[in-house]
Amino acid sequence: MNYLYLGLADLYLPATMAAIHLHTLASDVAPAHQQLLALPFYRAVCKNDEGTLYRVGETEAGDGVYIASVKEHAEIFLRGVDSLLGVYKMPRHAVKVVPCLLENPQVGHLCSLLGHIGLHHFADLVGTRLVHNRFYDLKNASKTVPI
Repeated sequence: MNYLYLGLADLYLPATMAAIHLHTLASDVAPAHQQLLALPFYRAVCKNDEGTLYRVGETEAGDGVYIASVKEHAEIFLRGVDSLLGVYKMPRHAVKVVPCLLENPQVGHLCSLLGHIGLHHFADLVGTRLVHNRFYDLKNASKTVPI
């Protein structure tokens, strides 16, 4: 099975969830800012990120772990994944999509704007704050994904 963590105008939460899934981050305590910055693809999204799949790693069982972000309408992306699985005659359980959605999608757009104007450090600080604010939810969501 493959796992896809989907963000809405955000790669911070999906990258964190993927790291928890791969045991790169402990799920019992909120990670420090420097730990988060070391994660692959932990950054604000840019124009080229929309809908792009990034392979983060592989579990011990050989399952692929991916992240992606869409600007809006995560449900359309989810339907698209189902359609592609059908086109390629793959079972629906071949890919488990786990939405990692922001409480307020405008914050993801703010991070993108900060990154676009060259304030990457501030975008990452906001992203870390997002992860810390949602860490309890991420930790609980990681329990529902068979690891």
